[in-house]
Amino acid sequence: MNATFSIDPSYALAKVFIRIAMVFCALMIAIMGYMIYLAYLGIIDDWDLWLQFSLFEFYPESNSTVWQMIFFSFPAVGFLIAFFLLGWLHKKIQKEGKTQHLVA
Repeated sequence: MNATFSIDPSYALAKVFIRIAMVFCALMIAIMGYMIYLAYLGIIDDWDLWLQFSLFEFYPESNSTVWQMIFFSFPAVGFLIAFFLLGWLHKKIQKEGKTQHLVA
């Protein structure tokens, strides 16, 4: 007897979307890492950071490498967290697809 399997295309579509998003996150981590490196070398020196608060004014020097490195590190950490969350979600979808395939 032939068993018919119902193949749900949403699993394959979700896996492809997650892989593309993971590649994008990895690319952005590499770009942000390179920008942090450039800020560390002092190449990005045309920025004027001016932060005004309600109680006082804070004027860091215009070529402050620490502020530039912090500015690029926040998106890098965000993309790194997103990369690992997408990896976890990919494993979860893969596990769900296998149990769905076994049930059918």
